[in-house]
Amino acid sequence: MIYYMFSTLLIIILMKLIKPIPFLSLVVLLLISCTQGDFETESGFQFPDNAELQLTAIIQSAGNEIFAQPNMVLPVSDEQFIIADTQLLQIHLMGVNENYYHTFGRAGQGPGEFQRFSEITVEGNRIRIYDGRAYKVTELAVHENRIEYIDEKDFTFIPLSDYPGAMFWRFIEGQNGEHLAIYRDFNILSEESPRFTRIIAMKYDDNFSPVAEEPVAVHNFIAELDFGNGVLSLPYYQRGFFTQSNGRLVYAKNDYPEIRIYDTSGEQVNAIKLPDTRVTLTRDDKVAAFEHMYRNAPEPDRFRNEVVPKIPDQRPIIRTMTSDSQGRIWVRIFTNDISEADWLVFDKNGSPLFRLSLPEGHTFRNAINNKLITGFIGDDGPEIALHRWAAD
Repeated sequence: MIYYMFSTLLIIILMKLIKPIPFLSLVVLLLISCTQGDFETESGFQFPDNAELQLTAIIQSAGNEIFAQPNMVLPVSDEQFIIADTQLLQIHLMGVNENYYHTFGRAGQGPGEFQRFSEITVEGNRIRIYDGRAYKVTELAVHENRIEYIDEKDFTFIPLSDYPGAMFWRFIEGQNGEHLAIYRDFNILSEESPRFTRIIAMKYDDNFSPVAEEPVAVHNFIAELDFGNGVLSLPYYQRGFFTQSNGRLVYAKNDYPEIRIYDTSGEQVNAIKLPDTRVTLTRDDKVAAFEHMYRNAPEPDRFRNEVVPKIPDQRPIIRTMTSDSQGRIWVRIFTNDISEADWLVFDKNGSPLFRLSLPEGHTFRNAINNKLITGFIGDDGPEIALHRWAAD
């Protein structure tokens, strides 16, 4: 099956809800996002100052281990962070001065072994790894520059008859012993065109057992197009973005210049204005967007006429949204000038801090204090880069 999706969306999905988030707020926000109309906001936006990045180090391997897919980077403290290799199923403990300390994990079915890294969360020196293939939660701890195995629990996977393509994705740990298990339904049997990939929220207890067999919320998050036996992505299609900051939920629609922040009761507590960079697209613009998205696809001419007519008439604003280890909100926008800094960074209260550009080919992984961590493909394979920034 041909399956192409926005790589930036996958990064959003694989990152960051790493802190406990109360169950009610996510449910309320999911329901709001499914039902509300267009946002209302005032026009105008004052760009914050530029920040210049300075490359400080490139991590090509951890000890003697060469990275295969170092897709997750999470801080353990101000001095240490972990790099999770989602292909080799290894956790590497590193220091902020690029010191290598320890590697833990491998593929397998025994204690401390994994079949898939579906999600990883860090709280203090404790690390939790959610394995969506083995249906288990493994708890680790960092002690004296080593990662130690603590315990593991099984969790129950619920086959959903209404969503036969659903697979477990992650847990969102809540308070009072309530968690959400998030399933992703790839809608494989759907006849819709375009069709949607969905996020399905299931309520679980503190022992990672289901409380109910029916979803508490279902949310469409990406549009696709059925094409024979394949699935094609649509450039610029409307979608929603979620992240968390300071125990609050952050939500945005990619085609409107505003981000909304909700507290634990589901009440909106703030709104962040964004520059309105929407642009009406010509057919040539749509063809260019198609060519860019499918530049590495085999025989793109075969489905060009299927995709291009369904691309929206307006280029949206937001390309991706995430948060870092200190609750800062990072938003990448579409700009009219490719030389403009296209990442806007806000503090946990929504105040603009600075804007910057990532080096070409680099993907946001995380940020610790004034150190930015990115991933990129180097000459010898995947690598991690550390940068420092300073505002002008």
